[in-house]
Amino acid sequence: MSDLTPEMIAELERLLAEATPGPWSSEISGDGMYLNAGRIGLMAGIHAKERPDDAALCAAAVNALPALIAERERLRGIEEALRYIAKGSPWKPKLSADSIVEEYEQVAKAALTEASS
Repeated sequence: MSDLTPEMIAELERLLAEATPGPWSSEISGDGMYLNAGRIGLMAGIHAKERPDDAALCAAAVNALPALIAERERLRGIEEALRYIAKGSPWKPKLSADSIVEEYEQVAKAALTEASS
């Protein structure tokens, strides 16, 4: 997938704001797979016998979207600061490049741990 453009992020934020507030969850019932958005059950049109993890993925993606958008913006800020430094700016942040990398690694490990639970 290509890089998320500002327009794509704005559209995701709009969709998220207009959707039923979370957290979302999923469940298998005798007649199919359901997404539960708050107290509202949504038929997901997924046959549980064929693809039992699809609704779970949809619910997890909706629940993770706000944090993913915020993390993207945070990393964009770090990227901009590093580009500014790389251009020879006299402005020097309190963070060294090594500390930025260490912070990124900690955030990435935490995100992977959260995603796998």
